[in-house]
Amino acid sequence: MKVKRYEDAVRAFKRATEIEPSKPNYWNNLASAYRETRQFELAVAALDSNMKRAAPHGTWEDWHNLEIAYRNLGLMWGNERDRQNKAVIAFRQSLKINPRNAEGWNSLGATYETLSNYDEAFRCYKQAEALGNPYARKNSDNLKAALAAAAAAAANMRSGGGGSSGGDKCRSYSGLVAVACYQGDGGAIERYHKNQPTQEDQRKYGVPDRTY
Repeated sequence: MKVKRYEDAVRAFKRATEIEPSKPNYWNNLASAYRETRQFELAVAALDSNMKRAAPHGTWEDWHNLEIAYRNLGLMWGNERDRQNKAVIAFRQSLKINPRNAEGWNSLGATYETLSNYDEAFRCYKQAEALGNPYARKNSDNLKAALAAAAAAAANMRSGGGGSSGGDKCRSYSGLVAVACYQGDGGAIERYHKNQPTQEDQRKYGVPDRTY
């Protein structure tokens, strides 16, 4: 993977899952290799195998990494609701095991936000803030602002004014890119699309699935 021999990586990671099918990170690695070769259906299948065969035997970190993998696949392959719902399942399991994972609550809030489940998003951001996550409050405030802007735009449309809002644009993104958009960070959006987020991007918005 590091030297970009992705087809070789697929074969190696696939063999690893055959030898040790109960290792969650092996399935995540295989999904990453499939994603790099743009075999997105197979990437989803690898993550689904992780959820069914490996993650139930793993740690809260394994469930956390699985959620990140589902979300990040959406950044490259559209915003499919099924994958986001699977991400929610993985994160909820992670937080069931480790309910004091502030980053997990913040990221779960972002996933709910992608699914337009704003009540749950606000609840998760509140929990993350209570546990000390430094970005949850801002994420919550940005979501409130986006919803207010969307409501104002809708009212404007009803009155014949036309136009759209920044909140509308952000809801067209998914996962980590959506969070960066709500915070008005155009540079981070571009870096995530190029799979080149900085350490600061990852600390603020989320970590791509690079477990290999």
